[in-house]
Amino acid sequence: MKNFLSLLAIAILLISCRNDDETSNNLIGTWQAKSIYKVKVGTQVKEDATNEDRCALQDNYTFGENGIAEAKRYKMSSSPYESCDNYYSGSVRYSFDDKTLTLTTYEDGKERYKKITSLTNSELIFMTSRESYSSGTENYTYEYYTIFTKIK
Repeated sequence: MKNFLSLLAIAILLISCRNDDETSNNLIGTWQAKSIYKVKVGTQVKEDATNEDRCALQDNYTFGENGIAEAKRYKMSSSPYESCDNYYSGSVRYSFDDKTLTLTTYEDGKERYKKITSLTNSELIFMTSRESYSSGTENYTYEYYTIFTKIK
């Protein structure tokens, strides 16, 4: 009986370690933004937000095996032609903590964290921002999410 319990404990430990490695391996490669949605905090209702930030659809990340990713981020230019400008190109850190993947970027000189909420072999979703608004007497907050597809 002792041997059986020991083998069972070892098997559980190996399976749990393997899942983290598989998650990490799924992330390695290049990801291209596909769509953006927002969720009003306190509800489960998703709304398409792609038109609010169409330049962000050019964003991409290439994750390496060393905890470093190369990022290219885009935003609407301030020119009257409404073109998309690459406002951030560089390396970012990523790490796993309690089976949560955190992406740390340094945009506008500030450290920002992006929590990945879903990862499969072909799709990556992370929360890109949390913004609060006021309208009359109502205050509300939206969480914005970007969906990426793996291209390499």
